[in-house]
Amino acid sequence: MRWKPLSEALGFYGLVLVAIWTGQSLGLRGQVWIGAVLLLGATVVSSRKHGDGRDRLGLGRNTLGPSARLTLLYAGPALVLLSFAALFRPVPPWPKILFGLVGYPLWAFAQEYALLSFAANRLEEGLGQRPSLVATVNGVLFALVHTPNPVLMGACLLSGWVFTKIFLKTRNILPLALAHALGGFLLSWILLNQYNGMMVGPAYWKWAGVPGPHP
Repeated sequence: MRWKPLSEALGFYGLVLVAIWTGQSLGLRGQVWIGAVLLLGATVVSSRKHGDGRDRLGLGRNTLGPSARLTLLYAGPALVLLSFAALFRPVPPWPKILFGLVGYPLWAFAQEYALLSFAANRLEEGLGQRPSLVATVNGVLFALVHTPNPVLMGACLLSGWVFTKIFLKTRNILPLALAHALGGFLLSWILLNQYNGMMVGPAYWKWAGVPGPHP
């Protein structure tokens, strides 16, 4: 076990939790987003420092096909179920649909870069070639940063574990980011009438019971 790469991954998740809970408690908004950009920047710096190339980061072209096939195999059924559930919910307003099609995929890619290209690689370096253990730890940590929202925690625990396993096997994040974007958009659609449905941190409790649509 190597503690230095482990400390990078654990420290990153810890700082995300601190940014969410402290920022919301102090009523900060813009500063939290600035912090998020800085934290993502830190993951890029870490990747460069560790000499992670395009293939190890999951940005190569040769592994796109295998990753897409496994993503479709394991995430496809869940996305079909979410799509079916969304059909019985009110259609989101056009601004939300536009954000879901244009803005959220970028945010999903950023999250998958942090989850896989950074955290999964550092955890693998720290824990060794033990994909099930790496995936479990990464999934749990990914779920924890979505505390205390039970729906998002459950979704992130499962997707974090599955996506990490797929990434360690195929080394490509692009299909996984697309699955994340589609799954997140559908979940947002299903939870549209729950104001705190997509919230984490103190905001989840603050807005509990308030009717939607969520911001």
